[in-house]
Amino acid sequence: MGSINLDNTGSGGTITLSSDGTSLLLDGSAVGGGGGGVTGFTSADNTSSPNDTVNIASLSVDSSTTNAGAAIVTKGTGAFMLGIPDSGTTGGNVRGSSAVDLGIYRTNANQVASGTESILLGNRMRASGTEAIAIGKNSYANGTRSMAVGYDSNCHASDSINMMAGGSGSPGQYGIAIGPGSKTGIRGCSVNRGRAVTSSAFSRGGYVQALQTAECEYWGKTTDATTATISSEGLNQSNSEAHYLSMVPDGLYFYQQQFCYMSAKLVANDDTNSLIRVWDLSAAFRIADDGTVTQVGSTSKSVINSEGTALNSTDVDISIANQYLKLDVTGVASTNIHWTAWIKLHMNRYA
Repeated sequence: MGSINLDNTGSGGTITLSSDGTSLLLDGSAVGGGGGGVTGFTSADNTSSPNDTVNIASLSVDSSTTNAGAAIVTKGTGAFMLGIPDSGTTGGNVRGSSAVDLGIYRTNANQVASGTESILLGNRMRASGTEAIAIGKNSYANGTRSMAVGYDSNCHASDSINMMAGGSGSPGQYGIAIGPGSKTGIRGCSVNRGRAVTSSAFSRGGYVQALQTAECEYWGKTTDATTATISSEGLNQSNSEAHYLSMVPDGLYFYQQQFCYMSAKLVANDDTNSLIRVWDLSAAFRIADDGTVTQVGSTSKSVINSEGTALNSTDVDISIANQYLKLDVTGVASTNIHWTAWIKLHMNRYA
């Protein structure tokens, strides 16, 4: 059986592998048995100030060229990491194939880059999804190709991005959540551009008002006078966040009622007769604490631009289905009409 002999009596420590006679001197030269050494580097133990309290051991590149890079090359699909897995909080669990893990502190063994080809940069992080990326602190990228950036930003769905939205702000598949408390469903984008406003004008001592804005573009093409529904994915799609704006993103309910104001511009482009018609729409809604959406009053709808008479019979209506905002359009027989709507939802609530 081979043994390891440590000799620290010389100017540099040597490690002798007696099984084959190979010896390595940490300064890069080889001794005994003629074995290969670690070349291209110079080792040092930096103990003087400011490193006298916490010493720094270093390997510096020693090359003949003025500029020289350094590489630590793994073998096969081995991962690159800054600790040896020990299934505990010190070394963490085993890393994924071809993963890159640059975390050095964890409070749970699973806070590592365990996903295949995942990347982790920061402490108390988790990149368990395949090709997932986690950057920051205490953020988890668990979905396939998900990305979690910042503090306490979690991504559980695949192909999603969470940037500083917090642990409860996880987006749905193909979704993007940016900013504290932002949350979105499938293929949605939520950006918390609002602000917390404290007021003492209320008799109960002041409320905190939370403001959010959601935007989306609906489109679709009709060829007859049959009423159809346009969405972000085209005509007559299913009830899903992938296709309609949700007034309660991803089932997120509030313990106080929420209010929502919708405004939209709708364009009907008649490419059969080369004509155009434009509507201005607005409506208000109340969202109960159980997520029920109720329209307040009637929809304001007006034609602000129109060419000719061929589009006079076209129409648009607003409807709510399972918390999703829909636009139902009515075209003209034997006429190709391209519909495009730019919609904004302005939401606020008192907490």
